[in-house]
Amino acid sequence: MPLQTPVVTVVSTNEVQPERYSITLNLLVVDTDVGFTGINQDVSLLYKLGTLPSTKVVEFKKQMQAIIDKYKREKVIKNNALLATAVTNIQNGLVI
Repeated sequence: MPLQTPVVTVVSTNEVQPERYSITLNLLVVDTDVGFTGINQDVSLLYKLGTLPSTKVVEFKKQMQAIIDKYKREKVIKNNALLATAVTNIQNGLVI
């Protein structure tokens, strides 16, 4: 499961109310097994002026790690030999 190093970039910061901001970061992870981007997802959090940035860092990391873990679980199922056999059986059983 060769996932490359995650790339996190700022997508936007929007003031939603005075002293309250929506911060959106993008998580990009290339999956060399499939030869292209495996994960390309935005994550947004609300930030109130005066809040310690470290609390938002923890929240962003938790959400992004959950996205990566979900991708890896789904990939295990997708790459399962039994699923591949089932798909072949279905395909071979179809009449055109």
